[in-house]
Amino acid sequence: MRNRLRGFLGVDVEDWFNMTILESFGHLLEPSEAVVRNSERLLELFEGEGVKATWFFLGEVADRFPALVRRVVEAGHEPAVHGYHHHLVASLSPAAFRASLVKAKQAVEQAGGAMVLGYRATDFGINRRTWYALDIVSEVGFRYDSSIFPFGGPRYGMSSAPCVPHWITTNSGPLYEIPVTVVRLLGLRLPAGGGGYMRHFPWVYTRLALSRAQSCGQPIVFYAHPYEIEYPAPLPSLPSFLTARQVHALRREHSRQTRNRQHTVGKLKRLFKLCGFDTMGSLYAAEQTRTGPTAWSQTSRSCASETR
Repeated sequence: MRNRLRGFLGVDVEDWFNMTILESFGHLLEPSEAVVRNSERLLELFEGEGVKATWFFLGEVADRFPALVRRVVEAGHEPAVHGYHHHLVASLSPAAFRASLVKAKQAVEQAGGAMVLGYRATDFGINRRTWYALDIVSEVGFRYDSSIFPFGGPRYGMSSAPCVPHWITTNSGPLYEIPVTVVRLLGLRLPAGGGGYMRHFPWVYTRLALSRAQSCGQPIVFYAHPYEIEYPAPLPSLPSFLTARQVHALRREHSRQTRNRQHTVGKLKRLFKLCGFDTMGSLYAAEQTRTGPTAWSQTSRSCASETR
């Protein structure tokens, strides 16, 4: 146990079905009971493994299921915000983005009875195009952000961003950025800190990548979703407004998204043996109180100043 890695875990609390309907077809549906059922299973798993995490709630989930937010807080975890609906940052005007953050922050704080310090954009949507959003994040009262994925992926990512936690100067003051873990291998930045990557990649890759990242000066910053542990996961009843082509696309996406979910819980248990996890807020608090530089606030030897 003395060689156990140190990590910080974020859970993005969203309902896969209603989020996919919104992102793919532009229709708003209420989150379903599935998000509660799967989150409660995660809470039980975390309790058994001695894990603490930051739960990035969509505001719509907090408004519909406030008891879930309270259970998370009562279990000793940290509540945080993931937006109100699962809109991408780039799809909202600055005014609409600000309104979404304010509404979501109020919903999560009211449901959980605890102050919220952290924010994570949907689909890690902070990049060069949406950099202005960090000014708004700081303005509405968040103190740290975990929206930057420092690698160049097909859907998201910012390959020039530092790989280690760092301060960002905004128009409303400093904001602490906690990026998700990537690792530099074969001259490339590769993702290592997400449930989907853990699910699809061999366990040996996850173990070696996380160990290498921490040995090079990076904390382990990992994320997961409650729906990733649901297996089997039948597709819910489909809304009547979907066309035949949209139904086909949704079924194909569902098949892709549920692939290898049967391995998620087992791999999470392996992960928790490899790495002890705490909240993202604990990393922010440590940075607030430290008196001298740490390895994680300096340039990482592996990739902090390199681009892909």
